[in-house]
Amino acid sequence: MKKFPWKNWDEWEQLYNTFFSYIDPEMPLTIQNIAPPADYSNQLMEGCKLVSIWELRGHVPILVKITKNLLLLWAQDLSCQAHTEALKYLISMHIIRAVNSISDHFRVSYTRSIAAVAREIGLPQLLVDLRHEATHKEMPSLEVLKTGLCELLKWVHLKYWQVQFAAISEEKRNCEKLVDFIKNFRRRKSELLDKTIPKEAA
Repeated sequence: MKKFPWKNWDEWEQLYNTFFSYIDPEMPLTIQNIAPPADYSNQLMEGCKLVSIWELRGHVPILVKITKNLLLLWAQDLSCQAHTEALKYLISMHIIRAVNSISDHFRVSYTRSIAAVAREIGLPQLLVDLRHEATHKEMPSLEVLKTGLCELLKWVHLKYWQVQFAAISEEKRNCEKLVDFIKNFRRRKSELLDKTIPKEAA
C-alpha cells in the first residue's frame, strides 16, 4: 500500500491552495503568471511549515520538495543586479538538481538519457539545455535562467499539482454522488415500507 505524508486529501489540498494562492484558476497558466508576487512570503512560509511536517513523516513526493525549493528561490530578490553571478549560480543549481531528480524519478532504466526521459514526460527542452550548459559550458544569462525557472515551476504545477487536484475533485464528486444515492435509496425504501406495512402492524 502506497504511503503518503499528509493525513488526508484535505491536508494535501490545503498545501496546494497555500502554495498557489496567487494563481487564478480561470486564467491559462503561462510563464508570465506562474512566478509568485512580491507579497507572497506569508503564504510561502505557511506552506513550507506544512511540508516540513510531512518530511518528518516521510514519503514526501519529489515534486512537492521541488515545488517548495523553487518557491523559496522565487521569494529571494531575483531582480537584484548587484549579485548577478551569485543569482545565476543559485538558479542554475536549482534547475540542475530539479532536472536530475525528475529524471531519476521517472527513469525506469539508467541506460536512458536525461533528454530521452524529458521527451517522454514532456519536460521542456529548455530545461534540459540549461542543465547541460550550466554543467558543461558557459553559464546562461540571468534572464534565460529566470525563464527556465518559470518553465520548471509551470511544468511541476501542470504535471503534478493540477493533475492531483483534478483527481481529488473527481473523487469528491463521486463520493457525493454515492452519498446522495444512498440517501435516496434509504428514503425510497422507507417510503415503500410505509406503503406496504399496514398501519395496524406499524
